[in-house]
Order: sequence, then C-alpha cells, then structure tokens
Amino acid sequence: MLALIHFFIKNLIALLSFAISIYTLWKNRKSLLVEWEKNIYESDIGSVFSMKNDSNIDTNSINGTYEYPYVTNISVVNPSPNDIGFFDLRAFNTKTNIDLPLVTCKTFEVGHDSDKIYQIIGNQYAELDIPDRKYGVFKANSFTRFDLVVILPTDKNIDLDHIVISLKVTKRGLFKDPFALSKRKKFKYYGMNYNVSGWKERRIQQEQVQQAESVSQNRNK
Repeated sequence: MLALIHFFIKNLIALLSFAISIYTLWKNRKSLLVEWEKNIYESDIGSVFSMKNDSNIDTNSINGTYEYPYVTNISVVNPSPNDIGFFDLRAFNTKTNIDLPLVTCKTFEVGHDSDKIYQIIGNQYAELDIPDRKYGVFKANSFTRFDLVVILPTDKNIDLDHIVISLKVTKRGLFKDPFALSKRKKFKYYGMNYNVSGWKERRIQQEQVQQAESVSQNRNK
C-alpha cells in the first residue's frame, strides 16, 4: 500500500512539474496582438506637414508639406515578458512590389528638419505619432500605436489601386512573405491591404477645388 501511495505521489509530482513547464513556456512565448486601422484616409493635399520643434502652428512656421498623404494607424500589444523586435516596416504597390514613401522620423524629405509631423483636419490639427525608424522594438508588456503616413507620387500615371503596409517580427512564421524583398521571407509578418482605387480622379478633383478656393480667397483680399 505504501509503495502504491509513493508511486502515485511520485507520478503526480512529475505530472505537475511537466504542467508547470508547459505553462511557463506558454506564458513566456513571443506573441503580439496587432490591430490595423481598417481604412486608409486620403488627407487633403498639403494637410500633412512637418515643423520645427520651436514653432507655433501657423502657415509661416510650416517647414514642409506632403502633397498626396494617406494616413492610417496600427496598434500593437506585447503581452509577453519579452521584448520583441520588428523590422521591414514598408508600404508598397501590390502590382509592382515597389516601395512607396513611408514617413518616419529618420526619412524626412530634404528641407524637413523636424521630428514632428502634424495633420490638419478641418479647423483643427493633431500631432501624429509616426515611428522613429522602419525597425525597432515592442517592449515587454507594452502597448504601441503608430500613425502611418504613406506618400503617393505626384505622377498620376502610375498603375496603383492597392497599398499594402506590412512589418515583420523576430519570430519564425509558418508562411513565407510573398512580397519579401530580402532573404527574410520566413519571419512572421503582419500586414493590411488598402483599396485606393480611383485615387487619381479624386486627387484631380481635389486639386481643382483647392485652386478654385485659392482664387476666390485672393479676389476677396
């Protein structure tokens, strides 16, 4: 009887140890909760701009504007106790797999000497939380939100109807990234495909409206 009890206790301890090991591995696994904004917004021409840090918001202090800005955002929760690196943050044309300009603090155009980007919406403005670089780290037990600003070329002859924004993390994935430009195809990736069909016609119409408003304002001066 004592031998049977001893055998039972021994196996119970082994089973509990195994269960604790499995739970520890599960708890410490690298995992992210990634939520993409479902839409990408066509901002007014010139409504996204950079400014010097010591400037007030007025037309004289605007340091640089982007003609065809498209704005969306991504939210990332890292519930694990481990930092998780990300890389290959990019926006691209699905038809050509050619990158589109994605604004970060390290990729301002020539003449942009600020690390702050603003967006005018109606009579208000807001500072955008753009990423520092196209790579970085999602800290352990953290929440991160990025505003993503994609700039379309002024050349309206480009063949484009979808924009994909994607990023990879330092974790092997089950599926390869079909649009990968480097050898890092097997890393886990997250992405969102945005439909911007008809953007050329909408931009032309927007330019015409803004030109008409500018002429009207000059006449009333």
